[in-house]
Amino acid sequence: MKYYIYLIIAFTLNSCVDQASSNIDFTLFNETDKTVKVLGFDTRLDINNNIGKANPIIIIPNSSFKVTRVTGLDSDLGYAFYSIQAVDSVRVIFDELKVKTFGGINDDTPYDIFTGGDDNKSYITEQDYNDAKACNGDCE
Repeated sequence: MKYYIYLIIAFTLNSCVDQASSNIDFTLFNETDKTVKVLGFDTRLDINNNIGKANPIIIIPNSSFKVTRVTGLDSDLGYAFYSIQAVDSVRVIFDELKVKTFGGINDDTPYDIFTGGDDNKSYITEQDYNDAKACNGDCE
């Protein structure tokens, strides 16, 4: 009989899990006078078949892109700005003329371009544009 009482108590306590969630906004700012296309990749997946390629994010000059993610049991925070999780490489394309790649072999990649950092924000700046390489339309 004690066994059944302990079992009932255990099931009752187990069902009292806090399932609260909240929303967190992730914002990607374009502080340049160029239209940018941001492409995120999970290089561990098959990029050639678009499995490891996020949907493009287009941000007009001096504007921002904001997406809301959910915390809690249904958390989608692993996506941050992107439509796929675990992005580890990002290409920022400026007016289809220049491209800057974050991740891969770049040791100076800011962490926030992948995750939003501590404040869930990332900034694409004129310095990023100046550091970008010419691609003349073949930028992806």
